[in-house]
Amino acid sequence: ELSGGELQRAFLCRALVASPRVLVLDEPDAHVDSHFESAFHAMLPGLNRQMTILMVSHDLEMTRSIAKTILRVSDGRCEQHPNSPARG
Repeated sequence: ELSGGELQRAFLCRALVASPRVLVLDEPDAHVDSHFESAFHAMLPGLNRQMTILMVSHDLEMTRSIAKTILRVSDGRCEQHPNSPARG
């Protein structure tokens, strides 16, 4: 049996082994310890150079620090977040 954090890591590894062009992550840092969470966030920019990453997260501050574009979904509407980082 795996803990929630171990299961999250296993799902991530399984997805990365397939070398996808698009990586879809739904709350990938849920149930993981803070050490793995930090390592995972540090790993995302390198992965993003190899593939497109679409990630669902409720942590806006973390998302702002690593995302190229932030889309906010609320009340059935999808719009670019006004504080989305300005990157090329």
